[in-house]
Amino acid sequence: QQQQQQKLIASLPSVPELRAIIKSVFEEHWAYTHPAAVAAVFALRLLLARVTETLLLTDRILYVEEALDGQPGSSVQLRPLFDPAVSPRNYAVIGVRCACSGQN
Repeated sequence: QQQQQQKLIASLPSVPELRAIIKSVFEEHWAYTHPAAVAAVFALRLLLARVTETLLLTDRILYVEEALDGQPGSSVQLRPLFDPAVSPRNYAVIGVRCACSGQN
């Protein structure tokens, strides 16, 4: 049974081969038969990308704030890591928990 599994795994296409298959099917069939739909999907994606990223970052900030549980001296920061032209996911959410005791 183990040999059968190994043969099956060996017969599967690699990730680059799968990408090439998917790309060829897309280019040969769907993209050419539905060019307006492809344009609409990409336009919608461009319009919603920034909004979606903002919602995700806001959700992550709220999650970290909730995890910090309002402890005095704790904070959440949003810091850019690199140029947003490289990737829209260029921010780090940083939660800082104060190790202070409750005394001054």
